[in-house]
Amino acid sequence: MKKYRFLVLAFLIIISFTNCKNDEMTETATENPDTGQNPDPTTFNYDFGNAVSRNFIGRIINEENQPLIAATVTIGNASTQTDLNGMFVMNNISVKENFAYIKVSLSGYFNGSRSIIPIDGENRINIMLKEKFSVVREAGTPFTLEYDEYAIGFSGDFVKEDGSEYIGSVNIAFNYLNPTDENLNDLMPGMLLGQDSNDEPNLLETYGMLTVELTGSSNEKLQIASDSELKFPIVTEQLSSAPNTIPLWYFDEENGYWIEDGQATRVGDQYVGTVSHFTPWNVDIPIPFAKVDFTVLNQNNTALLDIDIYAYKDGETIPSIFTTNQDGKACGFIPANSIINLEVKGYCDEVITTLSIGPFDEESINVIPEIIITSDMMSQSHVQGTLKQCDNSNVTNGYVIMRTDNNQSIFYTVTNGDFEFDTLLCNGETSFTLEGYDFDNLQSTGENSYTYVIPTTQVGDLMTCNDVDEYIIYTFTRPVVSSTTTRIVTEPFDVSIESDRLFIRKTIGENFKMEFNPEDGEQFINLGIYEVDPYFFFSHNTGESPYINWRLNLGGILVTTNQMTLNFSQIGEVGEYISFTFEGEHIQQDEGNQWTERVIGTVRVRRDQ
Repeated sequence: MKKYRFLVLAFLIIISFTNCKNDEMTETATENPDTGQNPDPTTFNYDFGNAVSRNFIGRIINEENQPLIAATVTIGNASTQTDLNGMFVMNNISVKENFAYIKVSLSGYFNGSRSIIPIDGENRINIMLKEKFSVVREAGTPFTLEYDEYAIGFSGDFVKEDGSEYIGSVNIAFNYLNPTDENLNDLMPGMLLGQDSNDEPNLLETYGMLTVELTGSSNEKLQIASDSELKFPIVTEQLSSAPNTIPLWYFDEENGYWIEDGQATRVGDQYVGTVSHFTPWNVDIPIPFAKVDFTVLNQNNTALLDIDIYAYKDGETIPSIFTTNQDGKACGFIPANSIINLEVKGYCDEVITTLSIGPFDEESINVIPEIIITSDMMSQSHVQGTLKQCDNSNVTNGYVIMRTDNNQSIFYTVTNGDFEFDTLLCNGETSFTLEGYDFDNLQSTGENSYTYVIPTTQVGDLMTCNDVDEYIIYTFTRPVVSSTTTRIVTEPFDVSIESDRLFIRKTIGENFKMEFNPEDGEQFINLGIYEVDPYFFFSHNTGESPYINWRLNLGGILVTTNQMTLNFSQIGEVGEYISFTFEGEHIQQDEGNQWTERVIGTVRVRRDQ
């Protein structure tokens, strides 16, 4: 079930055009750089359009729908990190008129991405990252990894990025994405836009995706030196429609779309194909498409935001999904020449109404009659308020989080203080909370409770007077038990920084301490990246598992394989802030077993000495 939802703009599921243009795509070659792979992506006959400036806001979460903190988000040449709520804001970013590619990285997770058609206004992005776990094999001997009916075959030969032979241990991280996964759109790379062998754009119907990442013993990137065999399971829902052969597509991680490269053959309930390199791979049927424009309104002809429209090709069970934007619009591609059955769903995934449309001709443009959701179908309330700073001026760069009784979280951006939106009430729902954040001043309102009033809920002024002042946020991964924990540590802290030592300790409550020394005689003076002496100390005991205790030694033996990197963005004087991110790993041991634990985090604290 979806727990985190965005207001304002439609998500891109198959190829969903949020600007709702009533003209066909013009096919012209892109100017994107060649990735060095075949076929040549510079020949893709897709109209990327001219360079434009666009605004983006989004949320990065894990598979438990928890926010991921300090994830790096990159769009073009610009990048930022997510905040306490996994949120990011990037304004005035240069992208193409018809294509924007958003990339996300976080240690311990597979890279995530989303490709969209950016609108003039705010573009909302939701990306779910998959945690990465690895197995280790030795180079030089053929082997096969088989899990849950999918398989990856290796010749045993590997090369480094410079093409030279690699000999040693190989860390293999892999992930299969089932086409029926309810989180498919949030987990999959880019969008289902593909460049076929004739360099033409296609709508893709996926039969499954498989990602493999290879690293050496020193964490260097590796590739296979000879072809690898992949086996994709054919899910029950697609067995009757699965063809005997199907194109293979790899995801171009430089440019943000899929490229046809070979084919897979059906063998029983699997597709078997050979690949020459590893990026995400996909088995898909390219299909003709028609364009549709949806509008969803309430009985007052007011646009309804964030309404899902599930579009099923007649006789099939895997939908395309469209989500309405601030104008109640959702636009995109559906299979041509087929009847399409629609389910319109609200915030709790309940079906509000159904209808059928089509069939439509290939490349036709079709405006669907307005879909009206009345209060008889589902209760509704119009939520209105103003987000203000402590001096009573309006917040101009922030957002409001609405949390409902049914465990839904809805986000609304604030650019001029005022916010208002229409929301549907799930069955039995009577109350909600709001919490506002001011990005510029790092302040929040705290969480405030309200009771729905129909037709309009006035929440008044929300004052962002609570400092988001001192905090430490980190994500801790313990692969031996497949555990990932995100924790937020708040003030008060005792913080000291000297030229050759950084010490932070929580003074009240839970036991938290970190102590680092710069490596090779460096000093904590300038901003930027520091490698830390391997004898660092990182400890946190909340009274709940896991208890983290990264000591200076392991079984009485000094550990020199510890790694920790600090990246300082602020080193203030006494009374001022120290801000940095940290990322590291530590060897741990218990009852003769040994494993590597990992941590990544963000620190913002005031300096005491």
